Amino acid sequence: MQYGGRCDIAVTIGSIEMMYELYMIVLNLCFLCSLISWRYGYARHMKLFSILLGISVITEFMAVIVLKQFHARSNYAIYSSFMLFEYCLYALFFRPLLRHRRARRAIDVFLVMFPLVWAATTFFVFGLYHWNSYILLLGDAFTIVLCLIFFYELFTSEELRNFAETPEFWIAVATFSYSCCELPITGMLNYLAINYETVALWLKNALQVLNILMYLIITAAFMLPLFVKPKAVS
Repeated sequence: MQYGGRCDIAVTIGSIEMMYELYMIVLNLCFLCSLISWRYGYARHMKLFSILLGISVITEFMAVIVLKQFHARSNYAIYSSFMLFEYCLYALFFRPLLRHRRARRAIDVFLVMFPLVWAATTFFVFGLYHWNSYILLLGDAFTIVLCLIFFYELFTSEELRNFAETPEFWIAVATFSYSCCELPITGMLNYLAINYETVALWLKNALQVLNILMYLIITAAFMLPLFVKPKAVS
């Protein structure tokens, strides 16, 4: 270790564990709130995002079980498998929101190529039980582009939109903000974990804070239409 001391690491690990517990509370709350999309007739892509949140909850519980109950060396296999579904569902969420045909075609190509790239890098480059940083970089970059296209179409549209009645806007804001931070941090996490352990732990903790903020915004996105519009959202 070339940076910091063991005391710093112990304090940081304790902070990470506390933030993870808070993150799990917020994530579960977010998923439970998203279930109203089925009760009140939200649009199909909103229900799809609720499914993504449900998969996120299951993934986190499985990741803990693998480490504590089966004493596995890592839970990277769980998270690597989750990323395959996560970024494909992000693409499917944005597809009906984008008007440009080229953007939709790009999503169609992504949905075909991304699983192939995932399989190639997971099984032949990194291995299932190691962190696949390539997939995260590719998935985050594509998600950021989709958010930017969505923002461009939204702000250049002649139709006036009330953002309080547009949960998709807040989901895009939350996703865009988190992905922009996750992309550079996680992209160099492997290097930092080897050479600067304390820095890697602090950045991981900061990323968890951003994760919590993202799910809080998404929770608000699902709840806001109920207070603004008394009728069902479609």
